[in-house]
Amino acid sequence: MTVGILTFLRGGANAEELMKLAEAVSSDAQTRREEAAKHAAKIEMEEGAREAWKEALAESDGPGALLAPERVSAFLLAGNARFTLVSKVTGARFTFRVRESRDEGDTRYFVQVLTGPCNETNYEFLGTVFDRKRFIHGRKSRISPSAPSARAFLWFAAAAFGRGVVPATCEVWHEGRCAKCGRTLTDPESIQTGLGPKCAGSE
Repeated sequence: MTVGILTFLRGGANAEELMKLAEAVSSDAQTRREEAAKHAAKIEMEEGAREAWKEALAESDGPGALLAPERVSAFLLAGNARFTLVSKVTGARFTFRVRESRDEGDTRYFVQVLTGPCNETNYEFLGTVFDRKRFIHGRKSRISPSAPSARAFLWFAAAAFGRGVVPATCEVWHEGRCAKCGRTLTDPESIQTGLGPKCAGSE
């Protein structure tokens, strides 16, 4: 099409060529408009889906947001935590399970990531938390260290376990059950911390 425009500018195009050039320009403009519209619709759909997911999660009987970031570390290491990380930037989310394992006095925590549609059984081993602050990707894990879920947890663990903070660009959601005993939480303060009163007091 660039060649046609140059020909037109130099005065060497006949009426038929000018007509074809005009049609090509119009077609190209239409294509660009359609692509732009599709892109805008995709962004709007992703934003809408993200907000709808958050609203459904907040209004359901079970899940509750961890609204007390300073309690996240205690929640994660309670012994039977299940939670979802949500990126505020991209909307990407991954669900993890962190379970305590005691072997001859050596306490460690096994981390699993949800990889399938069943949120009860479709978990894969990801790695281990040592000394309540150091996460190491498992050599036997079938999840690659470069996988988005693995990178997300490593980044999150460095802040949550190492510094006891929650990164400002992510949210931590739990399913409304105590991260230690698994009982349903109903008390507002317990929902914020992810631990029931008795379990929180036994830390």
